[in-house]
Amino acid sequence: MFKNVKFLDPAENVANDVKNLIRDNDLQQNVLRIFTSGDVNLFKKNLQMMGIDNEVSFLTT
Repeated sequence: MFKNVKFLDPAENVANDVKNLIRDNDLQQNVLRIFTSGDVNLFKKNLQMMGIDNEVSFLTT
């Protein structure tokens, strides 16, 4: 059906670009920021039940 179409998967290139960006900019420390557009306290409670104790911020538009 698509004999002359070549499909490309850029995932490996993107992963390598991200790896190089992290390495070249000394961004080895991870940060997890959590946002919700719903009830912050309810979302935080659900996260705590999964063992995640990070702060949760309300997402404003």
